[in-house]
Amino acid sequence: MVADRPLYKSLDILNKYKNELTKEQFDSISSIIYGFAIDENIYLNE
Repeated sequence: MVADRPLYKSLDILNKYKNELTKEQFDSISSIIYGFAIDENIYLNE
């Protein structure tokens, strides 16, 4: 699905900098990314 591509790109970038982030920062950012992906998926399925 085309809508998944930005998600994968965002996760790739996040994983690239994972070692420079605290666990809390990493978890917070990944939660935001997944939240946007869920919202986008809901919107596309309407």
